[in-house]
Amino acid sequence: MTMSYLYRASCCWMFVLCILFPAHIFAQNLSEAAGPKKPVSIIVDEVKAGEGLESQLPRVRNALYEAFSQMPMARPLAPVKVDRAKKLVFVSPSSSKADPAQKLKAARVALEAGQQAFVQFDYKNAENYLLGARDAFIVNLPYLETNRELIEVHMLLGRLYLAMKKSSQGQEAQNYDERARSEFQKVVYLDPTKKNLASQYSPEVAQVYQEVRKSIEDKGLLRLQIESNQNVTKIFVNGKYMGTSPIQMNVIPGEYFIRAEKEGFKSWYGPQHFSKSVEKLHIELKSDGFSDQLADLYRVREGAEQNALDIEDLVALSEKSGCRLILLANFEQATGEYRLLGQLFDAQNREFSQVAFASLGPTVENLRDTSFDLAFTLIGFLQEDGLIAGGPTAMNKARPDLTVGSQDRPSSNNQSKQNIKKPLYKQWWFWVGLAAVGAGGYFAVRGLQNSKSGIVIDNSGNF
Repeated sequence: MTMSYLYRASCCWMFVLCILFPAHIFAQNLSEAAGPKKPVSIIVDEVKAGEGLESQLPRVRNALYEAFSQMPMARPLAPVKVDRAKKLVFVSPSSSKADPAQKLKAARVALEAGQQAFVQFDYKNAENYLLGARDAFIVNLPYLETNRELIEVHMLLGRLYLAMKKSSQGQEAQNYDERARSEFQKVVYLDPTKKNLASQYSPEVAQVYQEVRKSIEDKGLLRLQIESNQNVTKIFVNGKYMGTSPIQMNVIPGEYFIRAEKEGFKSWYGPQHFSKSVEKLHIELKSDGFSDQLADLYRVREGAEQNALDIEDLVALSEKSGCRLILLANFEQATGEYRLLGQLFDAQNREFSQVAFASLGPTVENLRDTSFDLAFTLIGFLQEDGLIAGGPTAMNKARPDLTVGSQDRPSSNNQSKQNIKKPLYKQWWFWVGLAAVGAGGYFAVRGLQNSKSGIVIDNSGNF
């Protein structure tokens, strides 16, 4: 056997040790970490927050969704699809308002009757009907998506009072003139873009309206800024949709009816008087309570909680979305330490995985990494067929080495901090050992090369 043969053999063995063996370990750990063979769809939506932690919920939800999106064997359901399924299962107080058509039915009936009476010169009845319609529209402004009908009422009342002025004298005629101008003034407030009326109404009506409009415009416009404690809040001014908060607009000084709406919060509305050159309105929206109830539905469940009645809501959500697995998660704080708990629920088989949890420490700065570790561990609870390991319908044996169960959870900060177990290729000592083997192989080969003496051993005569 020549020295060159020993050299080649040593290189082969070093290749196996340094390349093939680590690659095999890496692939093996990836296979174990992946869980199911095929990607499984998971609903990653709400999180149950501890007291005083509600402001952190958007950040926690986003971190968990991003973490599961990075799992090769997990496919979180798109938020828009989750919202669509929730609307089919749950009825929010903000979405269960009485039908606006029913609320405004009496106002529209009175408006139509007032129009007919006006055309028939029955001014007294027309006034009664139109005043009733105006009041009904104002009372139900929160249900108006457009101020067109309210403008129509004010415009018709203005025309009515000008018509009644013609058949009156003295102070009574002056009173009707003032009433007409007052109604036209409200039209200008409701729709500042309504200008030339000559083509729609009589010259007298158009002239009075233009006089009213000019007197208001002479006061100048003011800058109105509306903001809310919740971004992207829908803002309605006098029943007209203006956009989402924060929003700025130029308006004529006067009184306006402001309404603010956002899903999951109680509607805010009321009259506001603006007169300064710059006006700021801050709107505080309060939760309608439904969002809190919904977040509670996604809480981690142990013991008797796994038989709670609201499990049926999770099952219904699964059916409507076509997604079998649902993430249940809690975000807590105990003695200054933040904790993130997670659990998978198989709605089809009504099975719960064990609870995995991780400590973030005194801050939430490492929320992203912690969410990734939590998602990694929870996916590890799934078998190759996508079923939860250890459940009644599971076919294979559970893997307890990946589990951080509820029975292991520390009850106080005095106990040692528990971390989610990482795969072999993520352990620091694995790569240190690999580097040592590689270095040893390199120097061994170098030593063999340097030890060549030039003496050739010929064994041909020995055989």
